Amino acid sequence: MNDLRTRVEIRDACLLHMVRRLSETKQILKPYPHFWAVGIFPEDIYDRILSELPDDSLYPRGGEGSKHYGNRAEVHLSSEIIERLPASSKELWYGVRSALSAPKLKHAIFAKLSTGLAHRFSIDPEDASEISAYPRAMLYQETGGYSIAPHPDTRRKLATIQFALTNDPSQADLGMSLYRLSASPRDLLHRPRGFREVDRHPFVRNSVVAFAVVNTITMRSWHGRSQLRDDCGVRNTLLQIYYADPADANPEMLAEFQAT
Repeated sequence: MNDLRTRVEIRDACLLHMVRRLSETKQILKPYPHFWAVGIFPEDIYDRILSELPDDSLYPRGGEGSKHYGNRAEVHLSSEIIERLPASSKELWYGVRSALSAPKLKHAIFAKLSTGLAHRFSIDPEDASEISAYPRAMLYQETGGYSIAPHPDTRRKLATIQFALTNDPSQADLGMSLYRLSASPRDLLHRPRGFREVDRHPFVRNSVVAFAVVNTITMRSWHGRSQLRDDCGVRNTLLQIYYADPADANPEMLAEFQAT
């Protein structure tokens, strides 16, 4: 891709490709409604994303009291961060962020997660894409020792989308784990106690896993990650969250979302 391509061209290329790829993706209903797909970004743009990630110095590390001290860091896709990147990378990340902000992408994602959203809101699945939701995107770095216990996500969130940013086949086992509660004695004897891992989609090049956030008596979107092995390298991800309240969204993405 020519580095001089404008952010509008990058946005349009991403959006067209992502919506088309989502239309080809099947909804998975167990252990709760979610989807997994590969080839979610155009390949040339994905290559640039990998090579033009923000410098490590732009990822603030947690302090001594942080739950993930030393093995997890995040940056928001804010102008404050993007403006500190090289000129060509600014156009790339503004374009990608604009695509992630697009209502058309939100509609495509919510349509693919319609069963879970319909369960949560007691609506017809065909109406799920019309639910009001507001985006926030963040870049994460996680290294050996990082883990997070099974949790369903806060009800403030409507959908969670994790894009794998990797070109390393040895990281295939680093995917997000999907769980269900289990009273089996076997599942009470090992961690995470009382849960059974039902699925862990491969953490591979240009892949995405997404789920509807459901936290009801009959269904919960339990997910987490067992401790990353010490030699796993850096697990880079792009996490897109859709919130029910616009106050939780990225203000700049919200402005783009509402202007479209």
